[in-house]
Amino acid sequence: MKAQPPSLTDSIRVYLDEPARFMAKLQVKHSFITGKPIRTFGLKVGLTHQNRVSYGLGMHIMGNGIESPKLLDGTERHVRLFYGSLYFEYSFYHKEKLRVILPVHLGLGASWHKEKPIEGSAFVSDSRPVLMYEPALGMEYQLFKYLAIGTEIGYRLMLINNSDIPRQFTAPTWAVKLKINGSALYNDMIK
Repeated sequence: MKAQPPSLTDSIRVYLDEPARFMAKLQVKHSFITGKPIRTFGLKVGLTHQNRVSYGLGMHIMGNGIESPKLLDGTERHVRLFYGSLYFEYSFYHKEKLRVILPVHLGLGASWHKEKPIEGSAFVSDSRPVLMYEPALGMEYQLFKYLAIGTEIGYRLMLINNSDIPRQFTAPTWAVKLKINGSALYNDMIK
């Protein structure tokens, strides 16, 4: 009788039993909203176990808004997006300095119009909550003990969209990342 091979959850459980280290990632993510290119900037902080399983929190903001049609009175409008996320990453391939990872993000935030009338101050309108799910596939390469670079390709699925902004937020994503191994840096600084 043969034993059943270990499953993915067994592998994850083994790594979660290892000590956790702090890590942070800066990320520039590219995507589209109704066919127009956008860029979001993000900071993710969390814990990693053996550089195989990572989880934590992230904050992401859209760099520049995309234009919406002007209102009849000439008011300019730009779509904006901000969200926080919970993330989980599993490195299923690890060889020397290279890792191939499966990151998953669940984001909760808001989208809105930033309006600038011809006269007067800019203001926010149509602000509503949004919920998104972003599965991806990524790679990271460890440059130095404290620093890694990476890339990621995925898909943003809007689970709850802002009905006041008739734009298509569901779209492919791709990112460039910079990872800082905070625990190693801290440990070497206090020695």
